[in-house]
Amino acid sequence: MPILTSLSIPVSAIKAFADLFEKLMSAPQRRRKLRLDEFFKPLHESFQEVHADYTTIFRTLERSLPHRALNGALTIDFGMNVIDELESAKIVREKKFAFETSRQNRENVRDWLRSNAKIILTEVTEPAERRYLYVLMTYFLSDDHISYPDDDHLESRIEEILDRGGNSVMNTPTSKLSREIRGRLDPDEICAATVVAISELNQRCSDVIRAYVALVANSIAKTS
Repeated sequence: MPILTSLSIPVSAIKAFADLFEKLMSAPQRRRKLRLDEFFKPLHESFQEVHADYTTIFRTLERSLPHRALNGALTIDFGMNVIDELESAKIVREKKFAFETSRQNRENVRDWLRSNAKIILTEVTEPAERRYLYVLMTYFLSDDHISYPDDDHLESRIEEILDRGGNSVMNTPTSKLSREIRGRLDPDEICAATVVAISELNQRCSDVIRAYVALVANSIAKTS
């Protein structure tokens, strides 16, 4: 049985997600229906919890920032209180720091997947399972994300993930946003960047769901 590197992380949803990967690798030869029910279904359910957790981080940042009213005034508390530029800058710094703390608490999942990608993708050879795991990994790893590559491009994309393993730099959805808002204090600019990041995150999630539906359909077709 291949040995996966350990993951030490305080976020329970991500730890549970990694634990399910380890469970999958511990019994790679089970029958297709059992693999779907025992491993891939709970793995996908765990992923959805992780996605919800990531979405909360983005939404919290977006909603906690000062907003500019139609008259140009900066406001907080859903427009109830008007603040000046200095107070706005102070709040923005605080909210960015809170976002960065939450982000860093979750970045280990990227490093863990990067370190274990070769083991996972080498051990799993069934095409539908392999596609699902690839799309799942690129939710966290790919900074030049290609939405659901076709069969002809899937293996080349997998090879790129494997070739870029080790200590290579890969942007996660949160690290990409962190880089884009670094140095910015305009709440409107940060809010706009966050909205784009949420849209991109949801697209990645849609790709994972699409791959999971295909995996389920393939399992039913092969066992019927």
